[in-house]
Amino acid sequence: MRRVLTRPDLTLMPRDGAIIFGDLIGKLDVLRVACDKCEREGRYAVARLIEQRGRNAKVIDWLDEITADCPKKRAGNMSDQCTAAQAKKYR
Repeated sequence: MRRVLTRPDLTLMPRDGAIIFGDLIGKLDVLRVACDKCEREGRYAVARLIEQRGRNAKVIDWLDEITADCPKKRAGNMSDQCTAAQAKKYR
């Protein structure tokens, strides 16, 4: 028989196979996000992202939010859209 532990103070988001910030604990200290097409880039402390968004938040949802104002993302040309993604992993 499988036991399921529940915690009323913990709300889990469906993962749908997505990477969540909790997956990065102990693996990365900093995320570097970059787009080759619009040349935007930034570095984000994983600990701070977890404080702000929670350990169960999806990284892809956060990427969508930080690139929402990118002119390339809103471009009608599908082959010229923003390619912001996790570029390098820093320990």
